[in-house]
Amino acid sequence: ILNASQQIKTIGVNYAITSANDGSLLYSNETDQPFEAKTGETGHLQLTTPHLNPKLWSPQDPNLYYLHISLTDGDRVIDCDTIRFGFRTFTVRDSHLMLNGHPYWLRGGNPFPNTLRPNDGQLARQFMEIARAGDVNVTRSHIVPFTSTWLDAADEVGIGVSCEGTWPWLMLEGPPPSQELLKVWKDEYLSLIREK
Repeated sequence: ILNASQQIKTIGVNYAITSANDGSLLYSNETDQPFEAKTGETGHLQLTTPHLNPKLWSPQDPNLYYLHISLTDGDRVIDCDTIRFGFRTFTVRDSHLMLNGHPYWLRGGNPFPNTLRPNDGQLARQFMEIARAGDVNVTRSHIVPFTSTWLDAADEVGIGVSCEGTWPWLMLEGPPPSQELLKVWKDEYLSLIREK
């Protein structure tokens, strides 16, 4: 939170989590959580939410939620944002990929035609539905990362996406790459994770 004003501000932080399917409320903080923002500084606020019991995302049940966040200064809303996401866990147990604690067998297809019309939501949704009907539950964004439009369609329909960035060839053959190249690859990949 950046305070660009010339005085210390006490900012209220409100947030709620609602179902993208039916709008039902999963959680809401009941009062503003105050945050003191010093003049000309960027501060970080970490919110903790009590134990929740959400419907988990999976290809069979692509349950999604909205996180609504608003910042207030007294009675005035100064900023707000909404983020859509799914609750899910990916782990590895006994050499098996586990989704939400259950074995997850990858049935994939690639590449998807996301580069043809990267911002066409109708095409993205239609293609994802065709892939799911063909029993595909995962794809990878080989060399060209999916746009938010294609990622949203994948989340809605129930397709897992492996975001590989633009450097998947870096470790294919030959000696290990230089530390400089590894840093570029790592930084780009971390930026993709933060963005998605």
